[in-house]
Amino acid sequence: MTKISYFQGVIVIILLLTLGCESKQNQSKGIKSESVVINSFKNNLEIDQFLEPVDIDTELFQVRTFITSNDYLFALCADKDTLIRVFDINSLDYLGGFGYPGEGPEDLEFHMINASSFNVFENKLFITDRKYFRTILLDDLKDNIQHGDLKVIEKIPVPGSFIPVNDAFIKSDGNIYGVRSSTSKHLTVLNPKDLKIRDTLDFPSTHKDIPASAYHHLYRNNLQVSLNSNMVALAYLYFPMLRVYDFTKNSYLQVQVKPKNPQIENIPVAPNGRSIDNSNMFRYYYNVSVSNNLIAALYEESGFIVKDGAGQRVSFDSPKMHIMDWSGSPEASLAIPTWVNVYTITPDGSHLIFFHPEEENKLYKVKLSELL
Repeated sequence: MTKISYFQGVIVIILLLTLGCESKQNQSKGIKSESVVINSFKNNLEIDQFLEPVDIDTELFQVRTFITSNDYLFALCADKDTLIRVFDINSLDYLGGFGYPGEGPEDLEFHMINASSFNVFENKLFITDRKYFRTILLDDLKDNIQHGDLKVIEKIPVPGSFIPVNDAFIKSDGNIYGVRSSTSKHLTVLNPKDLKIRDTLDFPSTHKDIPASAYHHLYRNNLQVSLNSNMVALAYLYFPMLRVYDFTKNSYLQVQVKPKNPQIENIPVAPNGRSIDNSNMFRYYYNVSVSNNLIAALYEESGFIVKDGAGQRVSFDSPKMHIMDWSGSPEASLAIPTWVNVYTITPDGSHLIFFHPEEENKLYKVKLSELL
């Protein structure tokens, strides 16, 4: 039996108390976390041969984003007359459109819709512009569009304390989540009843030498919420990394992809400590879309170089679509055309749908079962 001196005993007790305090602190935060590292994907394919063109009975110009429900594809456009165009999710038949620009009081008159805050919650369309959060029920949407009977079921003024806000979405409890600049955490939560706000979801801490006041800039990301609003995926611009938050389990999964070009080690910080100098930093994830079971994230490694005395940002590899499930399983890395920017994945995970900026009378889709 090993003998322990008095002083050794005191040290052991102190260590146990310290660990106990840390455990209580982690428990008080209540957030569980896991990490996954992806060194390679199960499938590596060129997507060109799987692209299926679909003729559409309307013209699409300047599509800002796509979102989907179980029944519909919504295209948010920069048109002067029809802002939102609706298609059948399976056939991609055009069903009609609604919404027009303006600052007036009409329910379907929108003052600069925020593309990042345009999403579907269960069977409702959630739209944020500079003045209101609006909710439109999707029951009988096709008939309501064709008969001009589309109605906004909820219209909440955006409070000044929540401006500016991006990536806004609503949850089943009625609270509205969004991203505001210069906050201490990823998301800000608004209770629309009492207008109280709070911050939630901690930033990563991959660079502890960077002050927390600059995290909002360092961890810039694209965000997409699941159809039931229980899960949210964040794809980071300056890191080859995604985070998946599960609101029901109060947990997150951090997924790190092994890049060809690792991020620079010494990231300059502005004198005020509130931003970083990103001019020489690599970039990785540019967009993300989610289904009930999959995540589709647009990935392209790019960096800044000086050529002929002039600085320019260049791509070091062809763009990819990273397909993984919500547990971080690396299903496929798909080489995609350089024109791909606006895309979505259907809620059942069966198809990817793409908009080509130079082909206004077509959409493209890919059947994922042929690739995975």
